[in-house]
Amino acid sequence: MRKLSKRVALHNLGTRLKLPTNADAKYYALLRTSRDRRERMVVVLNYQATPQTVEVDLLGVVAGLLDVRDGSFIEHHSKVKVEPSAYGYRFFQVVRRRTALIEGSTRN
Repeated sequence: MRKLSKRVALHNLGTRLKLPTNADAKYYALLRTSRDRRERMVVVLNYQATPQTVEVDLLGVVAGLLDVRDGSFIEHHSKVKVEPSAYGYRFFQVVRRRTALIEGSTRN
């Protein structure tokens, strides 16, 4: 969690935009933007007792997603599939290019 506390987009002063999922009653996804608009994060929450595949509509977010936990990268698509664990969550930093994000993540 310490690693996540450094993510300015997750602080209370930023904005939130709910993102549609394939089953909004089972999952919750949102785009968090830092107050200074320099950092954006996609957060996906699974409210189910089993691991799930959640499809998230990025609503025109033109960028890739870097998984904060394991560093994996998801290329830009209008919708992405994410697999959080039971009652789990996933955090992704929104990046314009894969190389820019990987370089930026090594500084944190």
